Amino acid sequence: MNLKDLWIGDLLKVKSTGKIGSYEGNIGNDIAILKVVNKKVEVLNTDIVRYDPPKVKEETKKVYKTSSYKVERMVADEIDLHLEKLTPSHLQIIPEIKLDFQVNACISYLQRAIEARKAKVTIIHGKGTGTLKAEVHHLVQDFKQIYHSHEKNDGGALEVWFKY
Repeated sequence: MNLKDLWIGDLLKVKSTGKIGSYEGNIGNDIAILKVVNKKVEVLNTDIVRYDPPKVKEETKKVYKTSSYKVERMVADEIDLHLEKLTPSHLQIIPEIKLDFQVNACISYLQRAIEARKAKVTIIHGKGTGTLKAEVHHLVQDFKQIYHSHEKNDGGALEVWFKY
């Protein structure tokens, strides 16, 4: 891999170990410096490839219109942000980007729900340490279409109401 084509922060996979890290710089033209699980490691440029995180599994329902039999994509009434629910390959996601992955999945879901003009949706963030919960509560404030939200399931989920 040509290290000149990389940007700081690009995700790379080490072929020999399967570990994923972010590009931090290079030493000369052959050695890349990667941050892998909070440790900087030096890797030969021939032992790395670009890594694209897995896509979020999208829940869809099929609706058949009688006039044209066209299949439309509908947005589910809820999203579960637990990593094992979002993507089957959740173990490959490096810890540093897990929260970003979940937050981006939530943002994408809310955007699709707004496009589909849903009245309300539920975001399951879990109880855990509260980090994801705090992020979800903060990001819903950025959507002008959301006029009300309240906790559900003893604080493990957030119900969001839209106004168009």
